[in-house]
Amino acid sequence: MWRGAVHVRRFDWSEGIGPVPCGCIRAFGLPVLVYISLSAKSASTTVRDRVAGASRQRQDASHTRFHGDGVATVSRRGWTVAFASLVGMCLYSAAGAQQSASPASERGGRDAGIDRARSAWHVPDPELARARVLRLLEEAKTAGDRGAIAHHERVIDLIDSIRRPDQIELTLEDALHRTLENSYTIEIDRFNPAVETTRIVEAESAFDALFFTNITKNKVDRPTGSQLVSGDLDSFTSSYGIRKLMATGAQVSGSYNLSRTKTSLSFQQLNPEYFSQFIFEVRQPFLRGLGIDTNLSGIRVAKNNRRISDLAFRQQIRDVLRQVEEAYWRLVEARRNVVITARLLADFEKIFEELYARRDFDITPVQLNATTARLERSKADFVRVRATLRDAEDRLIALMNAPDVNLTDAIEIIPTDLPD
Repeated sequence: MWRGAVHVRRFDWSEGIGPVPCGCIRAFGLPVLVYISLSAKSASTTVRDRVAGASRQRQDASHTRFHGDGVATVSRRGWTVAFASLVGMCLYSAAGAQQSASPASERGGRDAGIDRARSAWHVPDPELARARVLRLLEEAKTAGDRGAIAHHERVIDLIDSIRRPDQIELTLEDALHRTLENSYTIEIDRFNPAVETTRIVEAESAFDALFFTNITKNKVDRPTGSQLVSGDLDSFTSSYGIRKLMATGAQVSGSYNLSRTKTSLSFQQLNPEYFSQFIFEVRQPFLRGLGIDTNLSGIRVAKNNRRISDLAFRQQIRDVLRQVEEAYWRLVEARRNVVITARLLADFEKIFEELYARRDFDITPVQLNATTARLERSKADFVRVRATLRDAEDRLIALMNAPDVNLTDAIEIIPTDLPD
């Protein structure tokens, strides 16, 4: 949507002049300057004469011509209105074509594996863009173009503002591997399935056979007033057996008991006395605890909890890897935004310098102040984009938690992968 206003000024020069910026509109958030080229015939033309007559406007519309440089001019009675847009500043088709045409060795080898059809429409990484601008700067120095030299130096200074002493080239696969190896979240959650597995074993252990034993030693020495009662008693009892809980709720046990009794009773003919017995017992409840489903429910619950824990762990891994991949592409986007914003800011500064140099001729203070305000907003936008890049780097470093990449270190992460 086009938005803004066009300001038309009147000139009284007797000779023709070149294109003069007379207004600024915005298209899709980008500034568009409007130029008017006037000749001697248009010196006395008023704004009312230029816009009067619907029929003449239709006739003038037929005189519209489009040139190869992307500038549309409308000619009527010797005066010309030319629209020069800055929208082309963010269109890197030519730059992308140059990148795809250049050999991989000149691009630093980072996108050597990317086919030309894909790399043609990608905005280059700041490192690649910096290398390209350095080549353009050398060409401008060779040609002696001072304006191009100053422009390229501005772009290099803006790109260098995000550089750090240490740089790490990182692919998406490397970022995912570092996360799987060093993430504290994954390290903690990976114990949950093992814990649930032990609970399954604990629930199944209720049906394991149980060996039990019981040994009792009893010695009594007391006075007695009757010969029929023993005052000295020495007894020893031991029992051994196996007990097992069945799935139906029944308890099956088998035991062997052995006892030895020695007494001072004079009427006891066998002293000491030995007694042994073997006991086999089955106890089946008919109300509470009856049935296979009731007794195996603990094991089934433990197995379900184990599957839930395993699925939750897998989901946690997928979530962490998704966050790492999202942070990786956010970093790629932030670095490309730095390149775009740096070029736009450098172009805006160049335009401001040109307008400032013409402030004593055909640029009003209002126009100059408006351009200054827009330039300051562009600088603020670049600061925000640079802060977003730092946040994206810190986010990715925190998720990877790699020992060789620390948040306290001044390390610049350079992603080398391109989105499909």
